[in-house]
Amino acid sequence: SLVCVFARLAGGIFTKGADVGADLVGKVEKSLPEDDIRNPAVIADNVGDNVGDCSGMSADLLESYIITITSTIAIGIYLKMNINIPAIISTIGLVSCTLPIFLMRFKNVWQEMNRYFITSLFTFILSNLGLVYSKIITLHQSLCVMIGAVCVFILLKITEYYTSTAYCPVKSIAKASTSGAGTNIIFGLAISYESTVLPIIFVIGSIFGCYYINGIYGIALGAIGVISLSPAILVMDIFGPVSDNAGGICEMSGLSQNIREITDELDGVGNTTKAITKGFAICSAIFASITMLYTFNIDILQMGYKIALNISDPKIICGLFLGAIIPNLFCGSTLK
Repeated sequence: SLVCVFARLAGGIFTKGADVGADLVGKVEKSLPEDDIRNPAVIADNVGDNVGDCSGMSADLLESYIITITSTIAIGIYLKMNINIPAIISTIGLVSCTLPIFLMRFKNVWQEMNRYFITSLFTFILSNLGLVYSKIITLHQSLCVMIGAVCVFILLKITEYYTSTAYCPVKSIAKASTSGAGTNIIFGLAISYESTVLPIIFVIGSIFGCYYINGIYGIALGAIGVISLSPAILVMDIFGPVSDNAGGICEMSGLSQNIREITDELDGVGNTTKAITKGFAICSAIFASITMLYTFNIDILQMGYKIALNISDPKIICGLFLGAIIPNLFCGSTLK
């Protein structure tokens, strides 16, 4: 967790600092094109993309991966379940997210990225049904895993809705921007506040669905379903900085303008894929937090203490999240 914090936070701050610095010095002060070879800060920007987005996101997902699997194993031991189930399901997820990569042809990248994730999701779901058929897991357990996986897909679509230029939120911000920087900032803040509401509602619904089907172990398996798709999330996230750096290298190498136009299109797709993967962090963190708190409660009870307020109870923790988004919704509506 500490390594993740340093990689994600320090790396993220470095890449944004380098990016802003490069733009301020190059574009504003010296009127240089973006990624101009005469601007040394461009190198720092490219390095920052690797540190903040690639290494940072990898560390973030690895942390969620390990925490979720170990927590589910601990709960499985306590509830006398098969402790191999989390490892089996996450391995299937890894294979399901790897195989569709070889089907990509990189002709229409945005459509192929969407198709890649949907293919990974369906492969994972079918593989889970295969586990049910093989009697490795029960149908109820498989349903919880599928709920977690489908929740990830829904969150990606919600994030795409709020970040893609094809939909109303971004278009409304663009329209507000025509009357000045002030309205751009105000309307952008309003949309960003409101964008937190739908993801939390769907995550809460998924948690209650898993809890209703198979209790606290159902939530743990839902978390496994979420993190099992993290390899696909990593593919979509890292595509952003890789394509961005490719454009920078083309500019610094003095390649022709038509090459730069191709990399700019890839960069635009990469920015969108990178943005829609941010919703995954919300989902994995909430699911993982419930399983971690439950294992903490197990330790407390085994030490002979009593619990006055059971914060691992899904009703309580989902109530906390629901209460937390109400000010965001109110602020967003008021700013509009």
